[in-house]
Amino acid sequence: MPDTAPEIKINLPGSSDPALADTPTGFKRQWFMGTWSVVWSTLPMWKVDVTIKYTPLSEGDYNKFESDVSYSPRKGGSVSRVVGVERLSPGTNGATFDWRGNGWLVLITSHWEVLGYGVETVDGAEVEWAVTSFSKTLFTPAGLDLYLRAKTDTPVSAEVRKAVIERVVPHVREAGADVGRLGAQGFEVP
Repeated sequence: MPDTAPEIKINLPGSSDPALADTPTGFKRQWFMGTWSVVWSTLPMWKVDVTIKYTPLSEGDYNKFESDVSYSPRKGGSVSRVVGVERLSPGTNGATFDWRGNGWLVLITSHWEVLGYGVETVDGAEVEWAVTSFSKTLFTPAGLDLYLRAKTDTPVSAEVRKAVIERVVPHVREAGADVGRLGAQGFEVP
């Protein structure tokens, strides 16, 4: 059960919401860097233990950064990785990016954005969350992810994880348009 209940707002893609703006008081890309666990998604390829690590390519530049995605197709299976580079999309808010794969994926691109983010306190544990929307690629359908991470280096318990999913996902499903439609197809990622 959440200790605090701040407002949760999930925006539609292309939003001009001030919280996502590319301004000093808008979306903080520096805050977004680091490792996230994908705990809920609509992407069928996410099966088990999905993490995404965002790292700036040059110190202090958060407009271009690397993403390193790790996932397992099944419990106990080998780990697969997808590495690419994200660039802030020109002419958009401060939370919209264009991804290009590295290596043999260099010809693959995707457009994605943060639709909402926040901090929840559950049973004394502070956890950060973000909801992202991504476009269809040659290999994946369009979809949504819910990212989660602890504000400290302590692992997020299963109970806290479940409580945050139960608090955030209904807002995704109520967002309307394609976000709400996709949100109805989401599932918890173990």
